[in-house]
Amino acid sequence: METVNNIINQLIIPLASTVLLGIAGWLGVKLKQHLDEKEKNKTILQVVAICVSAVEQIYKELHGPDKLQKCIEMVTDMLSTRGIEISATDIRILIESVLAEFNNAFENGEEKQPPVVAGFTPADADTKEPPAEEQTAG
Repeated sequence: METVNNIINQLIIPLASTVLLGIAGWLGVKLKQHLDEKEKNKTILQVVAICVSAVEQIYKELHGPDKLQKCIEMVTDMLSTRGIEISATDIRILIESVLAEFNNAFENGEEKQPPVVAGFTPADADTKEPPAEEQTAG
């Protein structure tokens, strides 16, 4: 019986601990990847929504393909500054989706809240003074 206990204590318990730690580590990595992907997708949707709104406000004289091209350029630029790369096809699909959602909300008289991306909202651009930590003595 003592031999069985020695085998369990010297081989099986350390082996089982190593396997369990390996599984826990793998699960941790997978969870982090999932959360990072979820955050990335949220950021992409918010950037597209901001760009669609901005293009509608800034480029009122443009129509159709020209307006779409401006929006694609803005989305690509904003995402690349955040280190996010997606295909032009995906950007176009997302723009069309967000635009359809905005149009449906407008037709139904709903008011959409502006999205927040990395601490920036379109309302921040309207403030007259920078936040207190950005103000300089002068």
